[in-house]
Amino acid sequence: ANCGCFLPDFRQGKRNLDRWAQTMARWQGSGYGCSMWGDDGYENSRDLSWNLFAYNAESSWTGRPGRADFESRFQATFYGATLPPLVRLVETLQTRRRLSPRRGWNLFRFTMPALARLARKNPKTVARAKHDLRLHERMLAEVGKARRLARREKDHLDHFVVAIERERDLCRRLILAARIGRGLSGAPLRTAVQAALLDLAAVRDRYRMLWLRHSKRQNIEISLKVYDNIAASLCGLLRSAPLTGERFS
Repeated sequence: ANCGCFLPDFRQGKRNLDRWAQTMARWQGSGYGCSMWGDDGYENSRDLSWNLFAYNAESSWTGRPGRADFESRFQATFYGATLPPLVRLVETLQTRRRLSPRRGWNLFRFTMPALARLARKNPKTVARAKHDLRLHERMLAEVGKARRLARREKDHLDHFVVAIERERDLCRRLILAARIGRGLSGAPLRTAVQAALLDLAAVRDRYRMLWLRHSKRQNIEISLKVYDNIAASLCGLLRSAPLTGERFS
């Protein structure tokens, strides 16, 4: 559920855990473990999956699928209050994204020339990015509402914010790539690229701050290199052919 994506697929994660719990109950297993690990510096957030760990504990103990009210009960315990906006985010809004979590994870790493070529060849991807960009605003608004309701662990909601912001940054760059593919050049291109660099730097800084909140500094440079490569490709646009009106090949 949390592998190769910024925001875990909580519904699919619960379905997977249900199957394990039912299998172990059927075979009368004495127990099983659930752990997390991360390749290449552990780029995704471990803290976002606390509800899945709790869900796994409950379903493995009973041997039955988790109850439908699990999210509300988990929130009442973890955040000190039920957070209906967060339930809407987890169970409804994030399922409406049109760019799949794994696709977004992969595309986030694309350089701007690569995104420009993709946008020209697959305009549906850009259309999906535009849809998701509007959805991200609603998702962030729900996190803000949830923060006002939470009585403790408010800072944990920052993990949702950063995950959504990372997806949003990709969508903005996809839309910019489409504009470049249509011949954006000169001063408008420079302005757009500079804005994209500022957005990326802000996301990078928030991601770094949040990652270091609960993790050691070792290996974070691997994750930050992803942002630095993207920034380098954006800076390259300021020196590239589109500034003279030419197009990427």
